[in-house]
Amino acid sequence: VLQPWLGGYQNCVFFLPETTPIRHSDNDPIDINTRFIALTIDDGFCRPDSSDAESNENSTNNTSDDNDPSMLDEVLQLLHQYGAQATFFVCTDYQCSRSTCAQVLAHSHEIGNHLSNDAPAGHFARMSQSDFRNELRRTNEILRRLSCNNESSNGSPPDGNGHEDDDDDERVRSAAQPRWFRPPQGIMTSQMRQVVEDEEGMMTALGDVYCDDWAFAQHEDKIKMIDERSGTDNHLSNNKMKVVASIMLQQVQPGSVAIFHMPQRGFREGCLDGLKQFLEGLHNDKTTTWKCVTLSRLYDMSMGSHQQ
Repeated sequence: VLQPWLGGYQNCVFFLPETTPIRHSDNDPIDINTRFIALTIDDGFCRPDSSDAESNENSTNNTSDDNDPSMLDEVLQLLHQYGAQATFFVCTDYQCSRSTCAQVLAHSHEIGNHLSNDAPAGHFARMSQSDFRNELRRTNEILRRLSCNNESSNGSPPDGNGHEDDDDDERVRSAAQPRWFRPPQGIMTSQMRQVVEDEEGMMTALGDVYCDDWAFAQHEDKIKMIDERSGTDNHLSNNKMKVVASIMLQQVQPGSVAIFHMPQRGFREGCLDGLKQFLEGLHNDKTTTWKCVTLSRLYDMSMGSHQQ
């Protein structure tokens, strides 16, 4: 009974035993005694009230009003503060514009495929192999397009309808597709695995450092709402996310893959605090110097690749 499910996790990356640290340039300050883990953040970048993948694909700007729930700026600032790089697993139905992807890539982070949305458990696993292949390729294409330079090769932006010219289409076709796939809810079948493996250069990654930070954060959302209505403050948020960070820090070992979830205002907001306390814990470790990197960099170290 379990064979169709267990077979899906063959060749899936949970953990990457690191080798000698790779300096990407002569100016790379990495110490040879530094220990590395991959930091990954799921469900980026921000869930809108209603989403349309096609409109997201043609979008060139983030929502700019004062009510924007996105906390991407806060996450990027936190990662910069601790010198950490991350792989963001993006759902293409969520707020995912060209400018957002450019902002993330400009900070030396990486974008992976988390399909169109974080659907209820088993949704994508129940798809036919053909339907799942179409879903994976469609979202890969959206992410490739969004990760391209905002301006076309002749220096002009897309036209008013969001359409690119022929040169831009060619650049999109030649762009690299996402290297990493992570199945929503972590559910992977043998059929799904085969489809991913058929996509050139694509790999599936889960992780070995995890503590349902999203569940703790959503519970805090409810507590905060009750506090606001009653005019009280139970100070539970900080304590709960300390538990998350503490458990995950106990799981960390060199080569680990840590999984966090994207916070946004009013929804899983506590995930930012959990990530902060996790990074603080690594930074304050007196016995080991830790460095958070993207999945691709950790993978290249593990495989002994010396490519940048």
